[in-house]
Amino acid sequence: MRETNVTRRRFLQGAGMTAASIAAVSMLGGCSAKGNTEADTAAQNQVATYEPSETMDVDIVVVGSGSSGVAAAVQAAELGAKTLLLEKSTQTGGNGRLTEGMFAINSQMQKQLGVGDGVTFTDIIAAEQEFFNYRINNLLWKDMVDASGDNIDWMASHGVKFSGVVDDYHGLGKFDCFHWFVDGRGSNYIDPMLESAQNLGATVMTETPALDLVIEDGAVRGLYAEKEDGSILQVNAKAVILTSGGYAQNAETMAERGWNLTYSHNNGVEGHDGDGLRMAVSAGAHDVSRERCFLREAYSYGIDFFADMSQTIHRGGPVLWVNQDAERYTNEGCGSFVPQCVGNAVHTQATSYLVMSKDVIDEFVARTGYEGLQADMDEAVEQCPGENVYRADSIKELAELQGLDAAALEETVERYNELCGKAVDEDFNKTAEDLVALKTAPFYIFRQDMAFWTSIGGVDTNRKMEVITAKGEPIPGLYAAGTDGCNLYRETYTMSVPASCNANNCNSGRTAARSAYETCVQ
Repeated sequence: MRETNVTRRRFLQGAGMTAASIAAVSMLGGCSAKGNTEADTAAQNQVATYEPSETMDVDIVVVGSGSSGVAAAVQAAELGAKTLLLEKSTQTGGNGRLTEGMFAINSQMQKQLGVGDGVTFTDIIAAEQEFFNYRINNLLWKDMVDASGDNIDWMASHGVKFSGVVDDYHGLGKFDCFHWFVDGRGSNYIDPMLESAQNLGATVMTETPALDLVIEDGAVRGLYAEKEDGSILQVNAKAVILTSGGYAQNAETMAERGWNLTYSHNNGVEGHDGDGLRMAVSAGAHDVSRERCFLREAYSYGIDFFADMSQTIHRGGPVLWVNQDAERYTNEGCGSFVPQCVGNAVHTQATSYLVMSKDVIDEFVARTGYEGLQADMDEAVEQCPGENVYRADSIKELAELQGLDAAALEETVERYNELCGKAVDEDFNKTAEDLVALKTAPFYIFRQDMAFWTSIGGVDTNRKMEVITAKGEPIPGLYAAGTDGCNLYRETYTMSVPASCNANNCNSGRTAARSAYETCVQ
């Protein structure tokens, strides 16, 4: 979900912070992840009492109209199920409108182009299972990859507009399997799918958030929703499919998982508040959110994430990273392996800063041709929106401006420059080409904050996308797809297979709809 070809020099984010983000401050302070207690479970199972003013009977109700929700709705309606698609926002599509394309192998498009047509499942899984130390469910990967080409063809048959380009997504991927939507816009996926769902007889309701599930004798029988006028709608359904897009904007849930949102930024569409996770847990689902990941990247609070400057300096490489104690703590080139490793490394410390000098700026300019980098950095220093960006003529002054121990930072830089002189990183094994000494003023320091797109995973499911308990038992009538129920990854979204998450959105949505139809409707 990256905005491409950004050339505007924007720095302040303006409305990026929300009241919920600010409110999270009081909840933080090294919150550690812990399992649900009996009291937690009891509280979660206390469903509010509702007085519906209207009821609706359907076969399948889908919660959320993002990438997985529209796939589930089209598939369910195509099978002949009476289908209802609920969306809490005024606009459909969610984060699906921000996606640029989708992973697949063996699509007709790929075969016609002759690009990446030799890639196999064994190539994909070899990269993934080794990265995750074999802690991933290979069967889920196999299901998604094997169906991916057919899913592309199926979407195209429903009017989804692909550009006809298949590549490795800006060189970030290991395989030429990224199928671009026209203009790199997810709306060219969302809108045709919504139109197709409605043409097939599905009902789409916006500004109608799902509130709670209807549970009878351990089975899910529908849900309660709030309509635009505030009235309560009871939806009686044979199956519920949760596709609400994760919980990355729920301040309390994020705080419980150790994320300080004070200086974070939401790159995604508003409304991803963990409704699916909350409702699934209330029905007895196994909450695996603490073992799953996010699509998120480092940036500096108040500085536009998409500005050329941010995109250049926060991806690691020839910069120096130090923590709150002014200590270097990792290989700053970790993102070259998997881009999301940058966020992983930064999150290991209470606070992380990147330190640069004129030498590093010159190196970036030589690599990218970005002649305006220093001018843009100086403009960011002038704004310094969160007491997080400074420039100085010495390392000592730089540390003092940022509130770090000056002697410690001077010692760290001295050691780093020594390693750069040797062209060997004896401490953290960064490549020689990224070892650029910090010798020439001016010096800069940027606090590394976090920009979130979405959480990926949270509700445990089986291969049928049935929501399961901690014992692996399916909860009758309840399914989860997309980022609500993505179990392909653990703590890292591996963009080495770009848009595998979006491919899972489509495939899990289709799978959930098929499973719900076969088990609950037929």
